[in-house]
Amino acid sequence: MLDIPEKNSIFAITDTHFCDTSSNQEIKDFFLFLELVREKGDKLFLLGDIFDFYFEYKSLLPKSFFEIFCELKKTSKEGLEIHYWPGNHDFWVGDFVRNLGIIIHSGPEIINIGNRKILVQHGDEMDSKFMLKVLLKNRALRTIFSWIHPEAGFALAKRISRFSRTNSKRNNLNSGQLKNYAEKKFREGIDAILMGHLHLPYFYKKDDKILAILGDWLHYRSFGIISNGKISLRRFNQSPR
Repeated sequence: MLDIPEKNSIFAITDTHFCDTSSNQEIKDFFLFLELVREKGDKLFLLGDIFDFYFEYKSLLPKSFFEIFCELKKTSKEGLEIHYWPGNHDFWVGDFVRNLGIIIHSGPEIINIGNRKILVQHGDEMDSKFMLKVLLKNRALRTIFSWIHPEAGFALAKRISRFSRTNSKRNNLNSGQLKNYAEKKFREGIDAILMGHLHLPYFYKKDDKILAILGDWLHYRSFGIISNGKISLRRFNQSPR
């Protein structure tokens, strides 16, 4: 049974990787999760790779994303703040997403919650492939991609996404690297780090400082909650897919 938090909690989710082959159950569970957020939440943090690929055309929207955007809009209209840290699969977000009432963050950001400084990020900044993301965010390259027919563009993007996921399994940072990264940030005055990207739930605590890696929704249905100043990892259901 899911342990329901107190009201006014911050919910955080990452790596849903929605695409045209996402199962009905994945999407249904996500919508049920958003119901919980609307009932108990104050803010929702989307920590990237919500879509397996996203490119914002001027006048086109992938039909498989329509219902997802409607549910996010509904969540925003009910007064919840939604913050989006784009990942390495969905970094080409823009005005359409902003017009849903979603606040987009261009990179890692320190959020002050009470007297604690929490570093929120997707997590690919730690990855050797991060420079590829920097390159792909180039405005000229984005313009060139917009000239490709959407059907061809998404077909190309699917291949790149599959390649990226395959290679990310080989490049996951080990626990020693994660602890070293966390302790460096702790020395810089950060009290907690909240991130995704690595797809495996991970929780590291040193004294009163925390590194929380959310895992993913795709396989674990995992998410994070900040409630009463405490960070915890939860599972929407108890069994991985």
